[in-house]
Order: sequence, then C-alpha cells, then structure tokens
Amino acid sequence: MVNITLTNNNKSSSYSKVLINLKDGTCLLDEGKKITHAELMALREFQHPLLAEQKIVTNDHLFIYNYDDFNGLLNSVIYVYSVLLNVKDPLACKFVIAPSNKFLRAKVEDKINFSLYANKPGTQLIDIKQLNAVASTLCKNEFEYAEEIIIDDYFTFNDLPLEVDGDKLFEKVDFDVIKLITTKTDFALYELRYIDPNVGVGLFCKKKINKGKGLFIYGGVKLINPQYLGYSYCTEDLLGMHIDARFYGNLARFINHSACNELDKNSPYLKANLISKIICINGIKFIYLDAARDIMPNEQLLIHYGDEYFVNRPEFKFNANNKVVYKINNFWHSLALHKAPHMQALGHIGIQAAQKYLLIRIGIIFALIFSLMLIILNASWPGKLN
Repeated sequence: MVNITLTNNNKSSSYSKVLINLKDGTCLLDEGKKITHAELMALREFQHPLLAEQKIVTNDHLFIYNYDDFNGLLNSVIYVYSVLLNVKDPLACKFVIAPSNKFLRAKVEDKINFSLYANKPGTQLIDIKQLNAVASTLCKNEFEYAEEIIIDDYFTFNDLPLEVDGDKLFEKVDFDVIKLITTKTDFALYELRYIDPNVGVGLFCKKKINKGKGLFIYGGVKLINPQYLGYSYCTEDLLGMHIDARFYGNLARFINHSACNELDKNSPYLKANLISKIICINGIKFIYLDAARDIMPNEQLLIHYGDEYFVNRPEFKFNANNKVVYKINNFWHSLALHKAPHMQALGHIGIQAAQKYLLIRIGIIFALIFSLMLIILNASWPGKLN
C-alpha cells in the first residue's frame, strides 16, 4: 500500500490536505471525509501541481522514463507518481528509469596524485583511465569514475515507500544548492594513497580545507535494492532508492571510515573530519560532504559510516600515521598474502612506485637465494669456498 499526502495550494478552500491510498483509490480529506480518486480529480477547489500533471493514457503497465540531462533526472520521481495517480491499476505498474542516449557524461581529463604509501605524499599523477584500473583491481569489480549521479533501475509498485509526502516533489530549491551538486570536482585539492589490501586506497587533501566547506556529493547510481551495501549510502528518497558507488562514482567513494568521536579524548586514533548533509530535490536525495573542521594538508579525509558497517567486516581504526589498526590481532597475515598481487597489478597499471617495489622485492629474493646457495655449498665443501 502506498499513501500519498498532498497539501491544498488553494488557501480559500475548506480542505487543507488529502491522503490518497493508491491501492484502493480512496482519498481521505479533512475531518475524515472519504471520496473516490475520480472525485478528487474533479474537485476544483483542491489544487496541487501533482494533480495537474499531464494525464497518462495507455493500456500498457510498463512505463519507461529516459532523461537527457540533470533536469530530466530531477523530474523522474514526479513522473512516477503522476503515472500512478492517472492509471486504472497502479498496482500493476512497472517502471524503468534510465539515462537516454543523449545524456552526456562530463569528460574528465584531470589527473590526480597517487602515492603507494599512506604516510607519504604522492609523486605521480594518474589519469582517469588509471584511476578506474586501480579501483577495479583493488575492489575486484569494474569501476567507472563519473561526476554525475544517475538513476538506472527497474522497479514495481511494491518497491515504493509506504508513505510519500507529495509536497516534497515540488519544494523550491535554492540555485546555490543545484550549483553544489553540479560543480566539477577540483582534483588539485586531493590525492589518493594506497593503505593496505583490505582497505584499498584512501583520499587525502593536498591543500587546507576550511571548516564548513562543501567538498562534493556522494556519487553513484540510484538503486532501490543495491547489492553491495559496503559502497552504498543508505538514505531512502521518495522512490526508496539508495546511492550505490561500487561500479560507478566519484572521489567520495574512496573516503574511509572513522568514528565520529571517541570516549577517550586522548585516543590515538583518527576521528572523522567530514560530515554528510542530505539535500532533497523533487523527492530525490543527494548526499553532500562538508568539512566538520579545518582539515590540514596531508590529512586523510574520513567520515563515520555508521556502527553497522563492521557487522560482517574486520573492524579497524587509523592511527596518527594513517596506519590501520585491526581489532583482529592476526589479520596482518592475511594482508601480507594479498599485498604482492596488488603490487603486481598496480605495477601493470603503470604505478611507478609499485614497479620499483617489485624490482626491489625481486632483487631481495635473488640475494636471499644466492646467499642460501652459498651457505649450502659451504656446508657441502667446507673450506673450499674460503
């Protein structure tokens, strides 16, 4: 059952609100007065922009909404509920929302610094192709960097929230808010650093970021049922969608977790220096990240994921040197086994520090083998090798 609440824009009317039950078509007005959906649509003294949307005439139950740009994306939720208010059988409705072939994704040609060490600044600039390869390798899935948030999903009537505030579909939004969401990320402010095989990489700042400064949105694909909650920001909007950044997203995807505060003020572990803010436009929620305090150069950007994040994951914290401290004491052994394959993969991508690491490692291995052979030969023919 989906209930939509609408506020009457006609201030001279005796009716102020209506609760529309999309399942049975009943509409509940003030003082408990019930009318049918058809009667509400004919009730001229009740005015709301959702009721004035274009009527949908079709015998098909599959509705496909393709948007060409960001403004089109913002109208997608209005389209869904306009359809549900105008069809004979809302319960049978199925929806596909996806970008059209005309949807242009911003071409990112910037480069970002990369470091193989968590406590050392990066010395190599990598392009977006290399960034995608790094993320894909470390997370074992194909990743595509993108500045935009998109909606690309299939869902039915039963997937929608039980209660919907229809007024939020038409709330006025300040232009500055739209600008925050659509502003291109300044790569010169940030760099990526390799942490370890479990955490992957982290995002660090190169220049001072003042308290209260907005950084960027949490980018990704809006989905109703994301499969990988580890990269999802679970804040439902009026379609019940979350933001999934596992396969598609921006720099916010690389921000690691840290607790908001510690009981011990003298705790040696790093605390979160970012906070998230929810921006709702036409019923679509966007997550914007702000600096919780002044952030100095070389600091890692950290945010609190929530206490439930470590339910099925090894719990860890960062010390002052950005070294990961795990709750499981012997977890380092598992990390050591996976570091060499990571270095090989990063070296293949073109990360110069990884290539140097591998050469040194090979040299050490050959030196150890040579030393071992000398020891064996000396033991077999004592005195002959002296």
